[in-house]
Amino acid sequence: MMKRGLAAEMSEKYEEAERLYGESRRMDPADPAPLRYLGELYRHHLGDWDKARQTFEAILAMPADSLSRAVALHGLAR
Repeated sequence: MMKRGLAAEMSEKYEEAERLYGESRRMDPADPAPLRYLGELYRHHLGDWDKARQTFEAILAMPADSLSRAVALHGLAR
């Protein structure tokens, strides 16, 4: 699901990427990677800073790997 989401994002099909990343998130709510990709999608491509902030805060509120935490902190600092 993540590969399909990334392919959609790279093809500038941002709403499709959002849907696929969201579906991946629902498949494994404990995995921070889909949230990381969603947060970056909201911030870089959709310009939805409120959703980006909520997404990055969700990563920081869960047990997450170092990369996901770093991306979340960087996203919140912007």
